Amino acid sequence: MKKKLNIGCGGDIRDDYVNADLSYEPCREDIREMTFEDETFDEVLASHILEHIHFSQLERAFLECFRVLKPNGKFVVEVPNSSGIMKAFLEAERDNNQGLQFLLLQEIFGDFGVVDAPNNHRYGFTRSSLPEWLEKTGFKSIVEEFPEWGGEGHKEKPRLLRMVAIKPGD
Repeated sequence: MKKKLNIGCGGDIRDDYVNADLSYEPCREDIREMTFEDETFDEVLASHILEHIHFSQLERAFLECFRVLKPNGKFVVEVPNSSGIMKAFLEAERDNNQGLQFLLLQEIFGDFGVVDAPNNHRYGFTRSSLPEWLEKTGFKSIVEEFPEWGGEGHKEKPRLLRMVAIKPGD
C-alpha cells in the first residue's frame, strides 16, 4: 500500500493519508521542517498550504516535500491562481460587482477578519511561477491537472492551480 502525506491538511482529513498540520493534534508538522524520515512517502499532497508560506521560506517548504518523497514519488500541489484571480477581479470591477471583488481580494490575501492570521496568504502563484518553483527544487515531469476545489465556476475562469510533479528516481 502506498504511503501518502496530506501536509497542511487543516480540516481536510483524508482516508489513506497521514494527515498533518501545525494545528492538527494527532500529527503536528510544519511543512518547512518536517520530522519524517527521508524518502518516507510515495505521495505528498500540499493543498492550499504553500500560499501561506512567506517567500523567504518557500524554497525550504518545497525542499522538505522533496526530501520526504521516495524516488519516483508524486508531489501534488494546489494553490490559488493569482493571475486568474486578478483577471476575474478586473472583470468584476468592469461590471461594478463589488461583492465579487471583495471575495476575490480574499482569495488573494486570505481572511480579512484576522490581522496576521496563519491563514493569510503570503505568496501568489501563477501558471508559470509554480512550475519554476517545482523545477528549482528538483521535481520533474510537471503536469497541470484540474483543481479539486472551486466547483463549477472555476471551469470558465480558473482561479486555482493544481500541478503534479515527480521526484526523479535513482
